[in-house]
Amino acid sequence: MIPFDVLFGMDSEVEYKGKVINKFFRFSNKGQYTLTFTFIKTNSHFNQAIVIFLNEFDGEFILDGDQMKIPKNRFPKFNFWADTAPAKIEIEVIVEQGSLTICNGSDPIGTKQICHSLSFGCAMIIDKIDDNTYRFYCNDHENDDDFDDLVFEMEICKK
Repeated sequence: MIPFDVLFGMDSEVEYKGKVINKFFRFSNKGQYTLTFTFIKTNSHFNQAIVIFLNEFDGEFILDGDQMKIPKNRFPKFNFWADTAPAKIEIEVIVEQGSLTICNGSDPIGTKQICHSLSFGCAMIIDKIDDNTYRFYCNDHENDDDFDDLVFEMEICKK
């Protein structure tokens, strides 16, 4: 099997075994939204996470009623680990500029200090359930194609 990061090359979407495989889901709609993430299942011996990158983001990111400080590093992001985050996560975002990149991540050493995402075998199949709900079948950093390492849903509601 060709590793997904090689298969993707410079693309963010490829066809593989008759299915569309994505590196990430990009959300760039301006306005105020509630994003609700629900962990469905994990099937990996590595810690799994929902990862949200903030790309050239200007706005607000509110978790549990608290406005989060946007990290001031090169690739600002928030990791929500399946084994420690609530089963359902509600995030309010006000997007004035930029975008959110939603993807999966995995921890190869068990410390949650390293989160492989957008690299190695990380990829996802995204099913659109209805107009504003998606289910993500994720493959972690291991070089396989089972797409069951992390399964989660995301619902997007405009405020």
